Amino acid sequence: MLVDNIFLSLLKNINRLKKLPIKRYSWVIEMKVLELNCEISEFIKKYENNEIN
Repeated sequence: MLVDNIFLSLLKNINRLKKLPIKRYSWVIEMKVLELNCEISEFIKKYENNEIN
């Protein structure tokens, strides 16, 4: 399934990123992660609201 592949790739890259020997990620990476987290949260919220109605 395509969705599984997208998330699997994302999780693999996050794990690779976490293993890098750096103390702090760039501001751009931090903002993209934050943005992705917000987008996912909004999507889940909308989906759950549609399921209830």
